[in-house]
Amino acid sequence: MLSKRQEEVAKLLVKGKSTKEIAAALRLSPSTCLHHIRRLCAKVGAANRIECEAKLGALGFYRE
Repeated sequence: MLSKRQEEVAKLLVKGKSTKEIAAALRLSPSTCLHHIRRLCAKVGAANRIECEAKLGALGFYRE
């Protein structure tokens, strides 16, 4: 369902990382990171980032 990069972004997103923190950790530009977050939201049917985090948690992307 998710690409490898989207899984990496999802794991950091669920941990509560900001867009800038995710971008830095994965060596992406913030705009590329936002693109991945928007695609994640669309794939899980979330209307916003908070809902996306909750749905990703339900899919098994848990905070460590």
